[in-house]
Amino acid sequence: MKARILALVALVALAFSACSEDESPVAPDETPTAPSKYVNAATGDDNNPGTSNEPWATITHAVSAADTLVTIRVAPGTYNAAGGESFPIMMKKGQKLIGDVSNKGAGTMETRVQGDGDYVLDQMDGAALVGAEGARIAGFVIVGETNPSFYAGIAVDGVVMEIDHNTFALTYVGVVSSNGAGPNVHDNEFSNVSYGLFMDRSANALVHHNDIGNSSVGIRVDNATDCILEYNTIRTLQVGVQSSGAGNPATIRNNEFDPSSDYVFAAIDVTNGSPVIRNNTFTSGPALWVRNIGTPDMGTVDDAGGNDMTAISGTIIQHDGIRTATAVGNRWPHEPPIAGDIVITSTGTVVTEW
Repeated sequence: MKARILALVALVALAFSACSEDESPVAPDETPTAPSKYVNAATGDDNNPGTSNEPWATITHAVSAADTLVTIRVAPGTYNAAGGESFPIMMKKGQKLIGDVSNKGAGTMETRVQGDGDYVLDQMDGAALVGAEGARIAGFVIVGETNPSFYAGIAVDGVVMEIDHNTFALTYVGVVSSNGAGPNVHDNEFSNVSYGLFMDRSANALVHHNDIGNSSVGIRVDNATDCILEYNTIRTLQVGVQSSGAGNPATIRNNEFDPSSDYVFAAIDVTNGSPVIRNNTFTSGPALWVRNIGTPDMGTVDDAGGNDMTAISGTIIQHDGIRTATAVGNRWPHEPPIAGDIVITSTGTVVTEW
């Protein structure tokens, strides 16, 4: 028995001695499969080994030098071209780029990625960061260097990855995804951008619990396949969600559309396709603008819409298209809707009765 106890003690001691300084405990969702690497713009050097005591200086070097499936922990500071960054920063498969998650990068000292480089994706000409399959980007303030048109903070090109707890500002688009990309975008803040998210030919993307404000368009969805937009607060200036293009319908549910005043156009603008719109709250109008051949499903006899539009004064649905929109089982300021709640200017119709 004594021999067995001694053997067990020896094994435990051997296990602890094998741990390096980089294998410190981390949150369950950040558990790396290899020792973490570290970046610090103020104290680092790209000739260092990238440990916590001897960090690298640039994110560019970190993602290039680190293997796949490695967590890269970035200290507060500004990471830009003047500090040696080369944009766009191209991540590897499974890498996790982690900054100040609890403050979405906007702590007492920001963890700021500021830059843009050429990368063509859909209608965008460049980006600050380009994701990879299974990657994660969390805890950064992401801004453009010169805020040029058609540049994005993060480009998601045909991969599935996670983007969370970031602050996007002063760039044309916060996140652009295309070529079948399916990002999980959650708990971010988007402000002072033309588009919060630009999703064209995305598939199975999940966009949830984001705060999108002071932007022209919150989320644009074109030619999407089974994308879900839910539990977002959208306080944009012109359009909350812009839906156009064919493909399987996107689902828009449980969002709060709460601009400081009426939208210039509408909370949801549908020019094509048939998005499913359920259980959203609209505090200002119009809630829905239908154009061209759009056929939005805001509730049917078999599946009530559950959208709350009681706070809207003035036009709730503006229908300038040529097809039928359904809006059954919602809460209106007038029950049933009266003239002026729904405005139809073309040959389309709106079905509201059970």
